[in-house]
Amino acid sequence: MSLFTTQGYRYQLVAGDNVILDTYADESIKISNNITELFDIGAVPGTFTRTITLPGTKTNNAFFEHYYDISVYSPDTFNSNAKVDAYLDFGAVYLVNGYMQLMKINVIENKFVDSYEVNVFGAISNFSVETNRLYLTDLDNLSVYNHTSSYDAITGSWERNLFNGDIVYPMADYGKRIQFSTQNFVGIDDNEDALTVADYKPAMRLKVLFDGIFEKVGFTYTGSFFDQPFLEDVYVILNNKGRYPIYSYANLETLGTGKVAAITGSADNYALTNNTFANFPLAAVVYDSNNSFTVGNPVQYRTPISSSRYSANLQLSYRVTKTGVNAQSQYPAWYIRYLDLNNNVLDTQVLAITNAFTERNALGKTEISNTLRSLHYCWRWWYCCAS
Repeated sequence: MSLFTTQGYRYQLVAGDNVILDTYADESIKISNNITELFDIGAVPGTFTRTITLPGTKTNNAFFEHYYDISVYSPDTFNSNAKVDAYLDFGAVYLVNGYMQLMKINVIENKFVDSYEVNVFGAISNFSVETNRLYLTDLDNLSVYNHTSSYDAITGSWERNLFNGDIVYPMADYGKRIQFSTQNFVGIDDNEDALTVADYKPAMRLKVLFDGIFEKVGFTYTGSFFDQPFLEDVYVILNNKGRYPIYSYANLETLGTGKVAAITGSADNYALTNNTFANFPLAAVVYDSNNSFTVGNPVQYRTPISSSRYSANLQLSYRVTKTGVNAQSQYPAWYIRYLDLNNNVLDTQVLAITNAFTERNALGKTEISNTLRSLHYCWRWWYCCAS
């Protein structure tokens, strides 16, 4: 026996000690409360009241006589204040902590029970309703897996030494365009561009996450599906739409980012002399997320973190005007100098990729004076700065 919504979902009314009561096969049910008139399985209301008419079958007669102490010959003697636990089951959506109350008995010729009218009250508890507003960050019951992001934690997870393999740091690209290079290009196989702790995010074993969700919303499940061996190697990447993990002390998405430019005029020329260092002057700050840039001659960038091994993305945009008969054999070379707080040079690094691009550009042109070229190139570097 079952009930149907106007959408055609099958219901069962279960009351007392899990007794499935008989219902009229052709009855359509609309569950409502003060706000929602129609019951939509995709948008379940929080509470509802519903009057249902049940047939006077053997199963129902036995149930009501037991719970309400009624007599079919004296139908008005039942206790209408008595309530029994009840819920509606329609494919994993339940009325829980609800109850049913007998309101009226319809009798034929004062001898036989024709039907019972009952009110069903309660609140909807639906796994999809309970979870559709949750984010992974709401699963505070998984705080037992909190740990420090570190080299040892990351590499140890690859041997399943981190929480017995429940947490693993996979090799994944979260938007940083991680690349493996050849000998002529920096990449993760090069010491200057190797991956660091900030490039890794944790992944959680699927079963652990699944169990955490059920525990959070107060549901349980049975079955052997999650005991299958292959699921030991199924993980969910805990990605929060960022390129970097979330740390409390810094936002790596914007840490040290900024833009400086020669706002005073794009036509300003800076003469270069062979074999001589010339500072690259810039006059204005377009934006500076951590007050890291100092404009002038030269422009300077001070790292927000005093001592760390970190990655940076340097983007250069410049134009080179070549003049003279030997213009094609002349081109600038770029360097970055690392300074301490007293402006003492600690190290000088060649921007090899940028320089190679400029060289190929220069040598590949014919001897035409005042040739204007532009370069827009991204260069990624790593450095362990001094404290």
